[in-house]
Amino acid sequence: AGGDEEAARAVVGHVEALARAWRGVLQRSVYNAVVGQLLDEVLCIVAARALSVADIGADEAHDAYRVLGTLQQAAEALHDGRAGAAASVPMWDKFVALTDLMEFSLSDIAEALPKGRFSKFSADEMIALIEALFEDSDRRRSVVQSIQGMR
Repeated sequence: AGGDEEAARAVVGHVEALARAWRGVLQRSVYNAVVGQLLDEVLCIVAARALSVADIGADEAHDAYRVLGTLQQAAEALHDGRAGAAASVPMWDKFVALTDLMEFSLSDIAEALPKGRFSKFSADEMIALIEALFEDSDRRRSVVQSIQGMR
């Protein structure tokens, strides 16, 4: 996880350097679009990596939460807050939900599902994440069944 955190900080540093160079040169709308697209590419890569892991232990999930949070904070800072990031980064809502998932309990997930909290994920993605994050149990099977019922 230390390497992942270092990599996240390095990416943030590079994006912030580009953003500083572009902020005074580009029109605000162009700046938001360019930085938003750059961040979207980074977040897509990170999310794809997280979605491909078959088993995520509690410590790994907490480490992932910190790394994802670092990227989320940087995106918000570069876009003057969460609303700006949401407007400029296409996969923002999915990325925020992924970050939250790393710290949620099965009960938190079960509560959030009917509210559409994870609507940016496909059913298969949600099931894979739940199976990676939580050991097999009656509760996990129940949550997976509820996701399958929402298809």
